[in-house]
Amino acid sequence: MIGGGNSGLEEGLFLSQFADRIRVIEFMPELKASTIP
Repeated sequence: MIGGGNSGLEEGLFLSQFADRIRVIEFMPELKASTIP
């Protein structure tokens, strides 16, 4: 899965339904995404 910010983290959450582990790799010092309500 490739994506950054909201799209990358939302896709990671979706894929977590089908996988035991999801690895998020970020090249910036911190992740940036909106809070999920």
